Order: sequence, then C-alpha cells, then structure tokens
Amino acid sequence: MRTFKIPDALEDTYRGAGAGLAASVDGELVAIVYIDDIIPNFSGEIADLPNAVLDPMVVPTVRYLQTVGKVHVGMMSGWTFTEL
Repeated sequence: MRTFKIPDALEDTYRGAGAGLAASVDGELVAIVYIDDIIPNFSGEIADLPNAVLDPMVVPTVRYLQTVGKVHVGMMSGWTFTEL
C-alpha cells in the first residue's frame, strides 16, 4: 500500500475519513474525490470499493482524473490517502 499526504492545496476538498479516488503527479496528490459524492448510496465499506469503482456513475470522474495525473483508489483519513 502506498500512502500520500493530502496537501494543504486540497483543504477545500478534504473532509475527513472516506473512500475515494485521487490523482497524483510526480508522487504528489493534485486532486481527490470522495466516492459518496459520486454514488450517494455508497456504503463506505472498503469491501464495496472495487464494485463502486466499476459503477458507470464513476467513469466520468475517473476519466477526468486521468487527464490530471495518475489515478489511485483508496481511503482518506488524517490528511492522508492510502492506496488500496
């Protein structure tokens, strides 16, 4: 597992613990998105994350993040993003 520090530049987006997607450039996060912002009824369970990423509602967000940097799937907590 790889862990990234969530930079101060993303403080408007970060809101604590949750499953999400992130984009990085040169090992630094440049964007984060919470899965429950894309899929309102997402359970938040790590076990449900692989299915959530395959949900058609997530595809546009993944495509956008691909234009920004390398895409990661994982969990956010304590100003860190842990790739799963």
